[in-house]
Amino acid sequence: MAEPSGQQQSYLGVAIAFFAIAVSMGLTMHNWTVALPFGVLAVVFFFLGRRPTPDEDDDGNSDGTS
Repeated sequence: MAEPSGQQQSYLGVAIAFFAIAVSMGLTMHNWTVALPFGVLAVVFFFLGRRPTPDEDDDGNSDGTS
């Protein structure tokens, strides 16, 4: 269930946006608890965007056999 490269880049773009919101909320409101949900979403979308695609695997088989 790997996404194409364009969708992974979209996940990274959303992660950057959520990170920017988290930092701006934390700095302007002086309350990092308000920024925490946005930071968590940024981390989740970052890891979704960094998952390897099947063509990045070095084993060569898509069915998992040797």
